[in-house]
Amino acid sequence: MLISDIRAMPGGGKRPRFRIYIDEEFAFCLYKSELPRYGIELDHTLKAATYQEIVGELLPKRAKARALHLLSGRRHAEGELRSKLLSGGYPRPVVEEAIEYVRSYGYLDDAAFARDYIRRHHKKRSKAHILYDLAAKGVERGLAAEQYVQALAEELV
Repeated sequence: MLISDIRAMPGGGKRPRFRIYIDEEFAFCLYKSELPRYGIELDHTLKAATYQEIVGELLPKRAKARALHLLSGRRHAEGELRSKLLSGGYPRPVVEEAIEYVRSYGYLDDAAFARDYIRRHHKKRSKAHILYDLAAKGVERGLAAEQYVQALAEELV
């Protein structure tokens, strides 16, 4: 596995992160301080054991912690959380593992997210606008419509 490119991610701040490309394809992101620890250098070969340590141990733990941090502030739709993790430089399999992890603990529930969103916005926005917003956040349209009816029915009781 040849490290073909190392690119700084925008907005590095105090702990800059770098996108690592292996064989011309994006592989993962690491902090600057981790590059020497894992022997990440341009045009060097990455050992399979090192790759497995990064993608199999380090990044899943970090992605789960990031997902929990994001969900500690407010509910997120699954699609919205997935998008945030992917944009954070986590590989898709690692993101899916983190999504499954938070879902297994009941922290990720699109139906509950949709109901909460609808309750907060139904007096200020039209049904179409709310359903559009929910779709943009990754909530399936049928689920959003079903939750709209349920949320308003609960509101009337």
